Amino acid sequence: EHPVYEIKRKDVLKPRKQRKENWLPEVDTQKLLKAEPKFIKADELEKGDFVLVPKLERNDSKAFNNDELELLGYYLAEGSSCYNKLNKQFVNSFAFGMHEKDLIERTKNLIEKLSGKNAYVVENEERHGTNVQFYSEQMSDWFMRHCGKYAAAKSLSPELMSISPQQAKVFLDAYLAGDGNVSERENSTMIRFCTASETLARQVQMLLNKLDIQAWIQVREGGEAKFSNQQPERI
Repeated sequence: EHPVYEIKRKDVLKPRKQRKENWLPEVDTQKLLKAEPKFIKADELEKGDFVLVPKLERNDSKAFNNDELELLGYYLAEGSSCYNKLNKQFVNSFAFGMHEKDLIERTKNLIEKLSGKNAYVVENEERHGTNVQFYSEQMSDWFMRHCGKYAAAKSLSPELMSISPQQAKVFLDAYLAGDGNVSERENSTMIRFCTASETLARQVQMLLNKLDIQAWIQVREGGEAKFSNQQPERI
């Protein structure tokens, strides 16, 4: 009985026969734009109906500047934090491919600018990767506060979810650069963000909503992956 805000497809159809048997009946765009949505019960929804999603608006957040949002985007994609018991330091690390020279340099500069700490670039030829690392308990707390910990449990803080559309673009551009891909097709461009966290996927969908982008979520099966000779296979 949950109320759903929607437009019935059968109310906005073009006056023509269905072109293919497995296609939904064709919609008249002008009718759809002029149609008045209404609330119905969830069990009254039919395949092809249009469900309306509210547009999320926020003013600029004073919690972050653009440099901080960019670094948080890179952290969300490629970052991790842990406590090193041997040297009793909090280690923050960003993992990139060795070829991502511009991202590596940009991340290093942002870290040093925002934290005041030295950032170290460590290359791992076996994994064709480069880590940008620095020590800071304060920044470790900040990263985990706003982005969470562990890949499958990453989630965004209420402060990050309250940023404006302009700020959301800065944050999402950085996240995409680190953990997404762009696929050019014949008549369109497919943009994907990749995450093991369902919560994060839904939150990114909501941030994209602020940019008038209605994204969908695709779930894929996990599997074993071997990262190096030193690491066992993992899911």
